[in-house]
Order: sequence, then structure tokens, then C-alpha cells
Amino acid sequence: KGPPPLLETTEVCLWSQVVIEELEITRRTTMRVGDEDEESIVENCVPNVFLKIRSLLGCRDSYLQDIVHPLQEAPPWHNQNRSWMTESGRFILQAITPSEAAFLVSIAEKYCAHLEGTKFSVLDKYVGLYSMGRTLLKGYSHIAVVMNEFPHVGKLRMDYLYSLSGTNPSLFTTRTGAQYQVLSEGNFVEEQQLMMIGASDYVNFYGGLKKDAGFLKDVHSIDYTMILGIRKLIDSEHPDGEAVNKEPTSLGNEPEGFHGWRINEEPVVYHMSITNFLQVTSSTPVAWYERLWAASSPVTAYNEAFMQFLDDRLLSISGSDALKWESSVALSRRKMERRQESHGVNTLAMVAACELEDEEGATYEDILRWRALVDVLEVGSSALGMWRELVPEVVESSLIKLVDVYKADMRRRPLPPYSGPEDRIQKPKGVALTRIDKMLTSVRKVRAIQHLGGNLCSTSSRQYSLALAIAVGVEAATLSSAKISARSHAVFENYRNLRRRPAAVHAKRRFYLPEAGCWLSPPHMLPDLHFVEYAPEIFADIRASMGLKDSDYIDCVCPRDFYFIEFMTNSKSGEFFFFTHDKKCMVKTISMKEARALQLLIKNGYVEHLEDNRGSLLTRIMGLYQVQLPWFNRGTAQCFIVQENLLYSVGPDIAFRFDLKGSTRGRTAKAGDSVKKDNDWVGEGHSFGFSTETQENVRRQHKRDCEFLAACGVIDYSLFVVGCKSSPDKISGLASRVTMLREVPDVKMSVKVLWDRVRTARRSSLMRAADNKALAHLNVHGPHASSDELNFHLGIIDYLIPWNWQKRCEFFWRVIRFEWKGSSVHPPWGYATRQVKFLNLYWGAGEDAFWPQEGDVFTSWPMFIYFSLGLLFVIILVSLIAALQ
Repeated sequence: KGPPPLLETTEVCLWSQVVIEELEITRRTTMRVGDEDEESIVENCVPNVFLKIRSLLGCRDSYLQDIVHPLQEAPPWHNQNRSWMTESGRFILQAITPSEAAFLVSIAEKYCAHLEGTKFSVLDKYVGLYSMGRTLLKGYSHIAVVMNEFPHVGKLRMDYLYSLSGTNPSLFTTRTGAQYQVLSEGNFVEEQQLMMIGASDYVNFYGGLKKDAGFLKDVHSIDYTMILGIRKLIDSEHPDGEAVNKEPTSLGNEPEGFHGWRINEEPVVYHMSITNFLQVTSSTPVAWYERLWAASSPVTAYNEAFMQFLDDRLLSISGSDALKWESSVALSRRKMERRQESHGVNTLAMVAACELEDEEGATYEDILRWRALVDVLEVGSSALGMWRELVPEVVESSLIKLVDVYKADMRRRPLPPYSGPEDRIQKPKGVALTRIDKMLTSVRKVRAIQHLGGNLCSTSSRQYSLALAIAVGVEAATLSSAKISARSHAVFENYRNLRRRPAAVHAKRRFYLPEAGCWLSPPHMLPDLHFVEYAPEIFADIRASMGLKDSDYIDCVCPRDFYFIEFMTNSKSGEFFFFTHDKKCMVKTISMKEARALQLLIKNGYVEHLEDNRGSLLTRIMGLYQVQLPWFNRGTAQCFIVQENLLYSVGPDIAFRFDLKGSTRGRTAKAGDSVKKDNDWVGEGHSFGFSTETQENVRRQHKRDCEFLAACGVIDYSLFVVGCKSSPDKISGLASRVTMLREVPDVKMSVKVLWDRVRTARRSSLMRAADNKALAHLNVHGPHASSDELNFHLGIIDYLIPWNWQKRCEFFWRVIRFEWKGSSVHPPWGYATRQVKFLNLYWGAGEDAFWPQEGDVFTSWPMFIYFSLGLLFVIILVSLIAALQ
């Protein structure tokens, strides 16, 4: 006849009460219920065990009397969709699945023995389990009876409720003000809550908690949580220091709980119960994880994360003095923990775990699952979608369940110690060492007085400390990313569509670098160093297209034995920059909005634009990072980029330098400035004077770059022009060395020669080049010979300023004052059009050459709209002034 239909909520309650009453009164294990048309076989599961548990808890005689009374809605700390509470509030009837029921039956004997031997157990007390003989709700066919451990009637009500597991401190619940609202783990951490319990109660509670955790680990339970209830005392009196011992729960009174205090020294009573421990590990990803990390399986990792979270938030208070002391230090302790948790998984720990796994022999499927898990950790659960579409047979949707356990496991995993040669442990020297020592001394003093604010020391000391942090962080990030890339090589070779997946663009790889060092990072001088690498795969491809190996990149950016650095500051933005020791690269701090603009460029095809064989005048950005130091920028994170130095291959005989934007307002250099601007270029009568072929190539490259930047919505970039008086012999010498590289590719060339001539070329294009003439056009930055015996070096710089509301308001103000034509601030397409037209006058091809006439539309319509808004604003302002008068 098929299964009977599902019951309504009221019918479920009545059916459950009837079945339980019949089974308990008749003392039967199984019986038939219903008529001939709809008959069900119900069962009292392991009745002898649960009868013994009821005797231990003192509720054997009154159990059935409470069950048969009318049921009411369950409290929110139980699943209200499938739980109901008795009228007395002593028991909860909870619908569970067949698998949960089978698990409870399998551990019933151990569970009973555990409760018998653990006087202060905080596990949910299951006192009955019944099979209803039919599906009550969707997927649920059993009823489990649980004792209620929380006060719920009269004056004894919970003031705060939290659900704690130790695996998801970033999960928050929005407060609604509803009574008995259960808040999440993130709320508990954010509110800096602690469980400060009297000494006697602490011994009882913690002893029972450890035994409970050991029991759950032995039976392979997972996904359980602790419901923590906090109740303010009704009576103003509270025992000072020692608290009243908690006796086993008695049904004659409300549960007593454990007496203690909150972090503000307010006396409270804590009520705890570990719920939902009927889950076991069975899915394929969980089995895969357990096989790879046998010493730290999901069960063990979850159990350790659960206990560590509670250990860190449990305090034993032996008196009023101890209470005041613990309250005073709790805030600083929680702040440090929150800062570490906010940085997510330490990539160094993840790489260490991978090396251990490879030694034990990881399969290709293991590496594929691991690579998908890395994307989820770096981007979020949305990154799993593309993996599931391409390899659904290996990457299952249930893999997302392992993320929290994996995070907890990685946070506790110790890093291998540093075992490299002593000569790798480099320290700053001279002025740099003095400045950094001064900074660290100031930080220690500030920490000693528990105050952070103001200028701790000179600006140069902060800059030197940041330079050392950059060297340490870039080295560790580059080495770690190289290991991850090498391990993922086979995966991306088989699934090439994954190379440019969205997760590669949005990836954030986090590092916590210990001061004592580790196997990938020698010891350093900086405490609490946090580092983030953005889009590591993308920037690794850019460096590879420039012919720059990871080892060369580290040698360039990461030496720590510097003794002096010349820091330069952009007076307009306040950011500073400096060149590396070999002058190949420039390190520049940027704002967060500029970092987001760079991520948008990458999303819109920045790498493909640079690698196009037509060339690009854009300066290559080789890395985007973020560093956080407690003494820099008031402890907030600072973003910075590493980009190529356009002046590296320029000789010492520089004739002039110009920064050209195409605007006229404020574009005149001050006396003594080394870099001149647009009005100076026009006034001095400069021009490029390139040959016809060079002129055409450079003009097309500049127009193409401006189109790309306008499409990405950035402005305020400029063409950096350097003119030098190099002899023709020097240029031909450089060309001949590049020819040797093409004809004999196995010859070992110096890094300087590679950097001079190959940095902006695609390696494939270089190998396909037929002669020196073609090779000369690949290096778009120059040198380009002119008719007046000058050689020009060109590059577009500072292209990370977004067209945001701040710039829109500034432009709107310029329109009102009729200054928009010559102003540097302009909408993206108008800015690009103006710069192209300005430079076309000096390339030598006329104003509109190689630029579509439709480009004027991008200028005229925004101008009309902004002018109309400006005129309307002036009219409204004049009207208001007239009305006030």
C-alpha cells in the first residue's frame, strides 16, 4: 500500500505520546499500533539501558507522568521544527533520523557507563529512544527523549545563550531582541566573553567536560556543539571566591548550574549542555581527510578544536583579587586572539602539511581535492562551484564541510623549525639596524604601559621596519606559492580552464611569520608579523612572462642586510616608495582603494593585455601584498606593490624627465624639480622625433593601453618620458647581446641583460623573432632613438586611481567653476581621449590619428550632464541665499 502520509505537528506529538505510553505501560519492546488499513510496528529501543539511566538521574518514577501531559513548543536551543517540550519543562521530545538512532543504540552501553562514572557530565541526557514505525517528518522516524538542563519557567530564565563548537569563530548572528535567542560563536568571541567560574565549581565542571570530550572522541562523534546559558543572579549576594558545588540534576528543582562571574565582574550562573553529538564521520571527503592526516583525523581535530576553544575561555577564580586581575587582563588577551583568528589559515602550516602528505605518498585525486580546498580557504565556498563542474567525480559538494575542521587543524599545526645555514640569517646593518631597534624599543615601552597611540618614533624608523617586514614576507610568500604551484602543476595541466578561474584573481594567501623563524623563513626581529599575498598565481605568471625566476625575484626584493635605504614620498597621496638594492624594482605603498583597482584590472584581463604580442607601455606590477605591524599605520594593514623600475636600463647621462597627463591646470613643475610636467614640455618645444615605424608602433601601443585603462575605470595615469644622450654604439651592443640570446638560447646570460631587453616581451614571441629589428620593437619601454640624437624611455605609471565618488565630486566642483577642461580629474574615457590627443600632437601624426571619432562622444555627453548638474546646483544655491535674505 506504500508508506503512510507524513503527519502534521500536532499529530506527531499525539502519536509519540500514545506510542511511548503504550510501550512503557506494557513493558514491551515491540508492538503493533493502528488498524488493519494503517498498521505500524513501534519499538522501545534498548529499554533496559535507558531505564538504568533514568534511575541514575532520579527520574524513573515521574518519567511517564510527564510524557503523557500536553506538549508545548521546544525552546530555541533545540531544533524547534522537530522538538517539543513537556508541560513541566523537564523533558524534550526530539525527532531524529534512523542513522542517528542507530548510532545512539550502538553507543547506549558506553553512554550509560559514562554517565554512571561522570558525576558532573554536561552531555545531553538521553533517557528514552523509540521507533515510531512510520516517518513522522521528512527523514525522521524516531523519537528521543532528552532531559532539559536549562531553567525556563518562573524567575529563573536565561539572559544570554550561545552555541559554541570552536571551529567557526567567524560565524555571527544578528541580535533580534527575542527571548532565548541563541547567538553564534562569533558573537561570543566578538563580545570578548569569558566563563569565570569559582574554584570548586571549576574543578567539577572541567573534570566532567574532559571526560565528556574523551567519550565523544572514543565513539567517533563529530559536529556537536555546547549550548551555553548565562543567567544573572536574582539575589544580590554571591559567594566570594568559592562557589557552591553543583550536585547531580534533581527533577525536584530547576537545574542549579555553576556559579561564576562575567568579564565585568557581574555574578551569574552558567548552564551548559553538549548537544547534537549523534553525528558520525562517513562521507568520502572526510574519509580522505582522515587517511591523509591519520594523526589528526576529523574526529580528533574537531575534538581538539572544541576543547581548546573552551580551555582558552575558562578561568578559575579563587577570590575577589583573582577576579579583578583576570578581568583586567582578559580584554588584551581576547584582542590578540581575535587578531590571529582574523588572518585565517597560515599558508606556511598548509605547505608543511602538504610536504608531510607527499612523503607518505599522496595520489593525484588527493592533490586535486586538496587544490580545491585551498581555493575555498583563500576565496570562500563560491570557489568550489567550478571544481564541481569540471571534476564532479572527485570534488564532492560535501568537501565544504571539512573547511572548519581543516582550519582548526592548520591553526594548531606546528611549523618545522629553521634548519638552514647561518649565513641566511641576515640582519639589517648601520642606520637601518639603529632605526629598527629604536622602533622595537618604543613598541615594548608602549606595550608595558598598555597604551597605543601617537607617534612612537620617527617616520624613518617606521619605514625601515616596514622595509624589513616586506623583505621577510615577500620571501616566505614567494617560496610557499612556488611549492603550492609545483604541487598543483599536474592538476592545471589536465584542466587548463582552471588556470584563469575567478578564484585565482580573488585569492588571498595569508601568512603568520613567527619571530623565531621556520623552515621557509629565517629568524627575524619583528614580532606579530602578518602578511597577505594577493592573486599569487596571476603575478607569478607576470614575472614568468618577464623572464624573472622566483630566485631572482627573492634576491632582488628580499635581502635583509641593508644598511641604508633612500625613502621617497609622494606629497600628494602621502604614500612612500623606495628602490631595491640593485635598482631593478620599486616597492611602493598604496591605499586599499588602489589595491581594489588593481584587482579589477586583473579581473578585466590585465595579464592578457601585458602578454599580447603587440606590446604595452604599462609598467609591470609583479606583486600585490599587505603587511600588518602593530607599530606601523596604527596597527592597520598596509598594502604595497612591487613593480619594475623604468630607469634601470637608463644610463647616467639623463637629459630630462617628464610626467605627461595631457592636462594643463597645475601641470607646471616647480623650480628645482627633477621631473617636469605638461606645460614645461609644451613651453620648451619638445617632440619625440621617432622614425615612422617606431612612431606608429609606440602610438598604437599607447592608444591601446589608454583604451584598456578607460574600460577598467581608472584615471590620473601619466606617460613617464626619459630622454638620455646615449651613444649609438651602446645601443647596438645591447642589441647584439639579445641576438646572441636568440641564436644560442642555452648560453647563460646575466640577469641585467635579460632585464634590459626581455622584461616586457613574451618568451614565445622572443623565440619567434626573426632579426634584431623585430627584437627592438618587443622592448616597448625603449630605448627609442630620435632624430635629435636622443634616446627615449617610455612607460605609463600610476594607473591605479579609480574613478570613485571622491573623484566624481572633485570633477563636479571643477565643472561648477568652469575649470574642467584643463583639470587633471576627468571621467575615464574623457581622460584617455584627452591624453591620446595630446600625445598624438607630438608623435607626429596629427590630433585624431588612430583614435576613433566616437571617442568624442565619451567626452561630450559626460560634460553636458555634469555641466547641467553644476548649473542646477548654482541655481538652487542662489535661490536659497535669496530666500534667506
